[in-house]
Amino acid sequence: MPVEIPPPCFVSVPLEVSGPWVTEAPEKVNLLFQAQWAARSAVSLEDAFGLLLDLADPLVPADGAAVVWGGGPEGGSSVHQARGLALQREESFRRLAEALAGRRTQPVLLDEGRAARAAWELLDPFGATGLVAVPIGGSGRSWGLLVLLRGQGQGFCEDEARILRLLALSFEPVLEDLATGDRAKELAFVDRLTGAFTRRYFDQHFRGEVARANRSQTPMALLLMEIDQIPDVRIRQGPAVADALLQAVVRRVDETRRQSDTLARIERERLAIILPGAGPDHVAVLARRLFDALAAPLIPDLVPGGGIRVNPHMGAAVLPDHGDTAETLWTRALESLEEARGMSGRRYYAPPRPEEDAGDRLLDRLAAQSLVGRPGEPGVLLAWIARLCREVVPADRVSLMERDDGHLVVQEAFGFEGRDQVIRTTRVPLDSESVSGWVARHRRPLLVPDDTAIEELPVNRVGGYRTDSFLSVPLIAEGELEGVVHFSNRSDGGVFTREDLERFLPVADRIAQVLRSCRRFSSDRQGFLRESLAYLVDMVEDMIPGMGGHSLTVAQWAGRLARALGWDEEAVERVVVSARFHDLGEASFRVHRLAEARPFGPRERRDLAEHPLLGWRFLEGLGMKGLDRDAIVYHHEREDGSGYMGRKGDQIPPAAKIVAVAEAFVGLTSPRPYRKAVPIGEAVSRLEAEAFDPEVVACLRKMVTDSAP
Repeated sequence: MPVEIPPPCFVSVPLEVSGPWVTEAPEKVNLLFQAQWAARSAVSLEDAFGLLLDLADPLVPADGAAVVWGGGPEGGSSVHQARGLALQREESFRRLAEALAGRRTQPVLLDEGRAARAAWELLDPFGATGLVAVPIGGSGRSWGLLVLLRGQGQGFCEDEARILRLLALSFEPVLEDLATGDRAKELAFVDRLTGAFTRRYFDQHFRGEVARANRSQTPMALLLMEIDQIPDVRIRQGPAVADALLQAVVRRVDETRRQSDTLARIERERLAIILPGAGPDHVAVLARRLFDALAAPLIPDLVPGGGIRVNPHMGAAVLPDHGDTAETLWTRALESLEEARGMSGRRYYAPPRPEEDAGDRLLDRLAAQSLVGRPGEPGVLLAWIARLCREVVPADRVSLMERDDGHLVVQEAFGFEGRDQVIRTTRVPLDSESVSGWVARHRRPLLVPDDTAIEELPVNRVGGYRTDSFLSVPLIAEGELEGVVHFSNRSDGGVFTREDLERFLPVADRIAQVLRSCRRFSSDRQGFLRESLAYLVDMVEDMIPGMGGHSLTVAQWAGRLARALGWDEEAVERVVVSARFHDLGEASFRVHRLAEARPFGPRERRDLAEHPLLGWRFLEGLGMKGLDRDAIVYHHEREDGSGYMGRKGDQIPPAAKIVAVAEAFVGLTSPRPYRKAVPIGEAVSRLEAEAFDPEVVACLRKMVTDSAP
């Protein structure tokens, strides 16, 4: 039979703290009000119970404490967490829970002065002289008790019972969620304390971003941050103040990061930021901005003396400089974080870029295979094109949309979290009031805020992403709308300009032609491939000053040389088509580096040396026919072995020798930003003096001499 507890033991609880607490212990009141935020960090019942006891200890000192929890009003209860006098007293807690079964909303105080018989029956097994039992979840589907015990001296007072009840109220919604699983996905992916993503989400998203960066041959970075002061604050000033400090840090970091970056709390005091499309310079800029953002004291309203100053340390790793797998980048970032820990001043460390042997030849990396993507599908071309768009106009986000049955359908997107879902679900009606719908209907670009105020747009915040600037451009080929390219927020923090628009318009024309070719894919697959790839090559060359039309001209000269050397028409055609795409692999190289008038470093020379094989693998994976593999793979070889792969003399296939001479001749006779075009006769003389095939150069000499007026 349950023990009867008389009414004087139960305490009424107003929703405020009374008595001397407010005036004599303001720091405890602050802890209490911060508990609602602290509770959100729990991701399991056991985690929540432990945190509840951690917060109760500085509020109400005790010699023992426990959390008793049951599956419902009629279910049995069990001890989930116990400390001090409460250890190994399961039966005693069961009797206490039974005694309180009918009074589930009010705390109870128990000692000899209030109820001698009940105190003797319930307290004696604990060896305690006083007890306070606070109900948790009395109005919900689950129910429990927060129990504190004192072994000697004065018992608990009513104010202590009230403040513990208010603490328990902060935890009730969290415990209810955790007990019933109502928000299992949110708890798995969103950190309840800070609102950042959790470690579980980070692990999945990080692997996806690494795979995407490898597939599209774009860089990405991982930045790790730790706050050294938080463990000390937790010990000296309590867990609620430490949690409030962490919340303030996360808010500052969230306000400072780029919109396309992903912020996660991966350990108690450790944050991680994934930066898609970011190289070493970009991640260093973010680190500098974070140091500036965290320089001012935090939570001054909670901590006397003006708040708490933090001194974070940060470590970074960048793909591909420091590795090309998730495991390698994670390891390098952790090593960098440890290196930063021992530094002074602004503690940020990123490994130096590896300098590789300039004598290395072409290496067959796995990245070449990843470029192939899904063999035989137009989508792999569109992924490459979307990446190039982001190089022409630096943006946080870019979407490549294709017209389809009264809608704009997103085909490729960069800078979005959950990119695959974005592509799968996003269909914008042409008659919608969206920015892209307006651009499609009016068939003219829209530049915001230059053309219109950002506030006048129908949508300016989706999923927490605020847009301060748009650039949306229609894709029109032969008078027909083919799609829209949409940019959101410049990655440098500025707004899009007319200069951005003018620079992108020629590229938009090429993309429209590719989308038009995509429509003919099913009926003429080879025609689609040849036409689309030609547009892609021309697009890359248009982006490099002085290179417009280069591959087309090389193909024409290669065909003339092959015919003059007596090749049959089928072989000539194969050389012409191969020469047209001989530099396709350069689209895997960062275009802005190709456009720079400066010598390449060892790593850049190695990357550029890979472009013939990358181009061939891309063409082969798409199923392109009518090509001469040798002409593409070996067109940078030289007779003396000084080419990319070290082949020389007869080791170089004849088709490659023809394309090599044609490319060098076209390069010399075309103007460049850093020099004028070389006269034809002088260009041939230079080729004769260098390591090109003598027979092919002699044929070229005869051709230009015979054609001279």
